[in-house]
Amino acid sequence: MLKNCWEITKCGRETNGARVDELGECAASKEGLGHSCWAFVGASVCNAKIQKDSARNGNDCLTCEVYRRYFRTLNTVPNGIAEFFPGEEHKYTNMLLERLKL
Repeated sequence: MLKNCWEITKCGRETNGARVDELGECAASKEGLGHSCWAFVGASVCNAKIQKDSARNGNDCLTCEVYRRYFRTLNTVPNGIAEFFPGEEHKYTNMLLERLKL
């Protein structure tokens, strides 16, 4: 099975995670998008740190293990997310479509 971002980064910001009281629950966890955490513009989480404006600094994403594993166009896991997590893939697709409307 594919791991969620919080399982890979060990950030502790997942629902009921060890660092939620300290850092808050991650948006990816709240939305059930544990394979698409990098898609949240301005609130990307890498190594348990919130990195603002991460979309403008592509280097943060390019070095992120979660991004490299699950970014759809890199084809690391071409159909795995859609196959094993269809609800997440649907949310991810809708999020991208909403952004394109802006």
